[in-house]
Amino acid sequence: MENCGCRHWEFAAPPDLQYPKCNLSAVGVSECVELYGYKFAHGMLPCDCPLQCKEELYQLTVSGSQWPSSAFIEKFSSDLREMGGQLSTIADSPQLIRDNLVKVVVYYQQLNSEQIEEEPSVSEIDLISSMGGLVGLWVGFSVCTLAEFFELFVDMLVFFVRRCLWKAVPNTYANPCSERGRASFTGQKTTNM
Repeated sequence: MENCGCRHWEFAAPPDLQYPKCNLSAVGVSECVELYGYKFAHGMLPCDCPLQCKEELYQLTVSGSQWPSSAFIEKFSSDLREMGGQLSTIADSPQLIRDNLVKVVVYYQQLNSEQIEEEPSVSEIDLISSMGGLVGLWVGFSVCTLAEFFELFVDMLVFFVRRCLWKAVPNTYANPCSERGRASFTGQKTTNM
């Protein structure tokens, strides 16, 4: 409305704004409407346009035929004569009846309705419980990792303390095989093969 100076006939206009409907035969109006229709359809306009809450769409089908039909025109002419008034003046001419009267039948092709609802993919409770589960998982990993590092530190401390203590104490262990001479075995005989 602001850029083209008129309002599109498909969209409702606020009652306080006095914009006329766009006349597409006027110079420049058609191009302006097409340009802003394209920008709107492709999200190129800086506006927040939420989806409407309720929308009714009808698929239109138009068909036509000659009315009244040739088989019915005589009966219809006599009914018009009986009604009297202005209709009786055209009752004698089938062409005038067809030119001045119309029969409109409006009906629903299908009586189906479709309801589309938007629902959040994750509810607030599911979001909070998922976050709590993830926090618990990461805290659990962190505690286990800290416990592993503490155990490693204690094991290394014990290892170095034992090593230092082992070097500080003189070697009192004597290997019996390292003594001078050969070990003698008395009272045993070996057999030759």
